[in-house]
Amino acid sequence: MRSSKISPELAAINQQGGSFAELLPWLLLLVGIVVVGAVAISFVRRWMKDDGRPRQIGFTLTDLRQMHADGRLSKEELDKAEQHLIKKVRSTMSPEDLARRDEIRASSSSNSSKRNNPTSEG
Repeated sequence: MRSSKISPELAAINQQGGSFAELLPWLLLLVGIVVVGAVAISFVRRWMKDDGRPRQIGFTLTDLRQMHADGRLSKEELDKAEQHLIKKVRSTMSPEDLARRDEIRASSSSNSSKRNNPTSEG
């Protein structure tokens, strides 16, 4: 026959079960906070990646020119579409981008004028 006495180890485990029952709500709360935090971080990352600029303009200048070459656009339609596309792109450019563009154009035009008007040194 078995003894009805509980060993000291089993008694300690039985007492710890009571403390686990007290700890369980706090563990569930902690897990809930971690899940909510992960969802919040996910939303913030998506929001930070969205820079507000349109993802795709629709047609590129190359697309429009190819459509003209294929006969799907007349010269007038091509010119109108190009101007509309250029205006749309310029409206999304920051002042820094515009200044940089003007700087590149100025250096490009000064370089091309030097090539067209070489000076002889010697």
